[in-house]
Amino acid sequence: MATTRFKIFIYCIIGIICLSGLSLYFFIDPGTSQIDIFPECPFHALTGLHCPGCGTQRAIHDYLNGNIIDGIKHNLLVPVVVFLILYKCYVYLFKKLYNREPENNILEYSKLSLIVLVLVLSFWILRNIPTVPFCYLAP
Repeated sequence: MATTRFKIFIYCIIGIICLSGLSLYFFIDPGTSQIDIFPECPFHALTGLHCPGCGTQRAIHDYLNGNIIDGIKHNLLVPVVVFLILYKCYVYLFKKLYNREPENNILEYSKLSLIVLVLVLSFWILRNIPTVPFCYLAP
């Protein structure tokens, strides 16, 4: 009983933290904000190159404000990551509700991790090539 209450408490804390973060990104644009509360990418600060996550904060702000095209321009991987997170939540809730795995769960395919790794590494390399069309992948 105490374990269930503790889990609910932890889930509530995680939910409050997520909603607070999303509210912050909804109201404050990290790209134009005068408030210096958003962390700078350490990889970009050290190397001058874009990592796969560069532009994510601006993309989240754009997505939350309905600017889908601008969000895609800042970071093309954000929709893929959001899809994977939402799908993982769906699988978790399905298991909790029905006490079994959903059929054709894409997360169970062994090659999915390899596909995601190749996608992220390719995106990382291509967005740092300073010629057309690859320069459009930069944030």
